[in-house]
Amino acid sequence: MKHKLIIIPDIHGRSFWRDAVPFVEQGAPAVFLGDYTDPYDYEGITVENAVANFRDLLDFARLYSDRVTLLLGNHDLSYFGHNKGLWYVNAGRYNKQWEASWRWLFNDNADLFALCTLRTVRGRRYLLTHAGVHPEWTEALKTFNDIDRTDLVVVAERLESMFQESLHSSTQTDLMMFLSMVGYMRGGEYVVGSPVWADCHEFDDVEFPGVAQIFGHSQQVTIHSTESGVEIIPGKARVRHNNYCVDCHRCFFLDGNGQLRYLDNNEKVE
Repeated sequence: MKHKLIIIPDIHGRSFWRDAVPFVEQGAPAVFLGDYTDPYDYEGITVENAVANFRDLLDFARLYSDRVTLLLGNHDLSYFGHNKGLWYVNAGRYNKQWEASWRWLFNDNADLFALCTLRTVRGRRYLLTHAGVHPEWTEALKTFNDIDRTDLVVVAERLESMFQESLHSSTQTDLMMFLSMVGYMRGGEYVVGSPVWADCHEFDDVEFPGVAQIFGHSQQVTIHSTESGVEIIPGKARVRHNNYCVDCHRCFFLDGNGQLRYLDNNEKVE
């Protein structure tokens, strides 16, 4: 198959994810990188629009649950709950008025969501998260003390295991606190952010041997103010070492050779 993996970055009520639908219908797997909630006012997307869009997205993911993975972003975890408690991972633009609607949609479809996913294409390993896993963040996790924190595959497997276990826990775990860590570059108090909060610039000098990372969270677009409103021009993916930030308001795919390409024109990212 030409499209080995479709990658869909931050949604925030946007509808570009629908470009990937025909490919998934034909059998291509797809990973959404999270942040389905909290649209930007200047984009002209209302919260009501965003909720309706998310309902359609969930129906699509449910229909093709064997090939669609929905990751969670920092905005989603602000509303995400489970049967034994609630998550309150801090995020901007939190909407109290629509909290119940968002929370119900997440809770009713909790089985569709993950925190990270590992994929292999043409022998190369890829870790997909919302914002990227930074080695200094793993140093902060006491629960990682018994594993090799330089092995991103092991770290990712432990991280997802912790998340899935938390969905069935009768008490809150430390994972919520660790995911709330925000780095200096985002106005936080930590050196780097968590896998749902890290800034793309935090990865400029980071490289895990044998694993490439694909994440969103840090917008790669140009925003112009015009007399008629705001013009948003999708940018190019930001590539540093083996880290790909793809929050570009467009879909991507990994081809059969493990090359990351833009879905709209098949152009290689690098």
